[in-house]
Amino acid sequence: GEGEGDEEEEEGEEEGEGEGAGAPGESTARPPPRLTPRPYLSPTPPGDPSSPGFVCECFHAASRLFHVGLMPAVNRFTEGWERMGRAGREGGGEGEGGPSLEEALFRDSGLAHLLEPDLASDATGFAVLSISWVAHLLSTGGPDAVAAVPEFLLRDAAAWVSFCVRCGGADVVGGSDVAALVGGVSAFLRADGVAARSPLAAAACMEMLQAMLAPQLDKRRVVGWAQGASLGPTAMSPGERALVASVLATGAAQAALIPALMRAHAGADVVVGLDVDRDRFDKFGFRTQVDALLMELWSDATCLASTARLAAGGGADAASFDAYVGAVLNSLIYLLDDCLVRLQAMADVEAAKAAGGGAAWAALPARERAAKEAFLQGEAGVTRGFMGMAVRCLAVLDRL
Repeated sequence: GEGEGDEEEEEGEEEGEGEGAGAPGESTARPPPRLTPRPYLSPTPPGDPSSPGFVCECFHAASRLFHVGLMPAVNRFTEGWERMGRAGREGGGEGEGGPSLEEALFRDSGLAHLLEPDLASDATGFAVLSISWVAHLLSTGGPDAVAAVPEFLLRDAAAWVSFCVRCGGADVVGGSDVAALVGGVSAFLRADGVAARSPLAAAACMEMLQAMLAPQLDKRRVVGWAQGASLGPTAMSPGERALVASVLATGAAQAALIPALMRAHAGADVVVGLDVDRDRFDKFGFRTQVDALLMELWSDATCLASTARLAAGGGADAASFDAYVGAVLNSLIYLLDDCLVRLQAMADVEAAKAAGGGAAWAALPARERAAKEAFLQGEAGVTRGFMGMAVRCLAVLDRL
């Protein structure tokens, strides 16, 4: 009789007809859980062959967390550090030879968290993976395939590498797959229409290359390189030197990076779907960075030989050289013409101030005089900046 009872209990459990689970003499096993719909990336069920795999979902989840977690922390830290530095300079802060105690504590505590070895290594590896994936999409699906990818993925990856190098993590980046990093960025910049459709991502890639080729570079020094200023710092750590050597030793830097930079420079002439005021994209500033990088790369014999082959019309990228030279000439003509117009407007204001011994100027309302003075100072600042860029264009043409 006991055997029959056991069989009945097993049948009751299988059919889900057991009563009072946990009661004496009955099994305590729970019925199998019912499957409920889950918010997968695709509406297809998990078992469907067309549904995204586990690795795919993990990649996209990590990219989202990278965007909403790590990079906002990096941006807040960078903005806070710059704000403290400006406040210290404007208020004549303590210690002319270095940061104040408060600034040093802020920097050290922030970097201790953001550049924690395991976090920095994993984040750099994911940045390399993201850039390599975009390059793979370009090789298989072309620019249209990349257009479906959120722009923040590439922009965040490049921004993280730039931050890591400039804040003392050059050895972390140097320990990653530098060839894949440079090759992926080169492929992105060489793609047709990328600089026009994704200018912010292209600008982030340019910042990354600049950081890797010239660690600890202050952006403000780029403007003066045409007058003889050095692109990179006069002293670099062993890790930074090793990183620069690794970048220049890659096949991508020796063959693909030069035409990629030239094509990005020429493609930045017209940008699509971008509010340049809101997004703070400056076409001429972007081109200045490209020119500075090219001048640095031309100091390397292999990169210089690659440029010479392009100039001779060899290879599939020969058109990049012609487009680049044309863009530099167009920029030079535009900058000089704009400066002449602004100089004439400034001369008119100065003539009005001197007319009649200054009596007519003094008779103007104070508000109007202040507005004209502000206009004069603004035009003078813009003219100085544009003339500096024109000198840079001349230096590039002279080098070519």
